[in-house]
Amino acid sequence: MDESNPTLRPVTESDASLIASWFRDPAVSQFLDPHARGMDDVRKLIENAQSNDPWTLRGIAINDRLIGYCGVDDLDTMLGKAQVGIVIGAPSCWGRGIGKQVMTLLLEHCFEDFELHRALAIVACGNERSIRLFESLGFVHEGTLRGATLVQGVRTDLLCYSMLKDEYRARSSSSRRVP
Repeated sequence: MDESNPTLRPVTESDASLIASWFRDPAVSQFLDPHARGMDDVRKLIENAQSNDPWTLRGIAINDRLIGYCGVDDLDTMLGKAQVGIVIGAPSCWGRGIGKQVMTLLLEHCFEDFELHRALAIVACGNERSIRLFESLGFVHEGTLRGATLVQGVRTDLLCYSMLKDEYRARSSSSRRVP
């Protein structure tokens, strides 16, 4: 599997059963929104994405195989802010740097195309993969929402991370420099 170039594509109705299977997989879904995620919920998610900005929900594909999704939510262009998120639904693709590549593309879209000032990521406490991902991208932990969600039936904190446009630009320009 060539993981050097994940691509982002629209999510379609034909993806619904695969996405629903990820929500049924405890390894994948343990840190996701604890509300029920049956086929009807997934179809509504896809319909909403298709009727709104296409960046609300983007499929992550490797060699044309859907392995996850990402998106921009709560977009407020007047205040220049949005929430970003990512789910790699195929556990065989975890720990291979795909999330970092995808979030880099998503952040470029947020800060360059949408001209946002701020990107927010909310991560359940204990989701070490997501915490490492957002910290490696330069997101700053700015606060904790205590007992704000359930993870496997247990009250859990949500960690709020953010990146501002000037932080994004500083990281982007320094990563383009030749040593």
